[in-house]
Amino acid sequence: MNRHLQSEAAKKIIRQIENWVKKNSTISILYSNWYVGVTNSPPQRKSQHKTKLGSEPCFWKEYNANTKEIALAIELLYHKKGMTESVKIGGVKPDSKFVYVYKKYPTIFD
Repeated sequence: MNRHLQSEAAKKIIRQIENWVKKNSTISILYSNWYVGVTNSPPQRKSQHKTKLGSEPCFWKEYNANTKEIALAIELLYHKKGMTESVKIGGVKPDSKFVYVYKKYPTIFD
């Protein structure tokens, strides 16, 4: 396992993401219905996703991972679980330390 995932910050964020996704999933967790990413500016990134989606991202949540390395390790962990649109990671700015998550495919129950 990636050593960055062993940090207290990573463990806390992973617990929070799991709780958030579980709380906002209808029956069971389908990670492929969610997206996780890394940014240096959550408001700007949320706005970019809003433009792309044509509406507010559903169940948006952001977390300060303290370092880019921890944020990228968390992103990779969740991309492996299916919380992605492609297998692309990285390409983030040096000061990117925020992990964000939102539901890509909300249901009529959301």
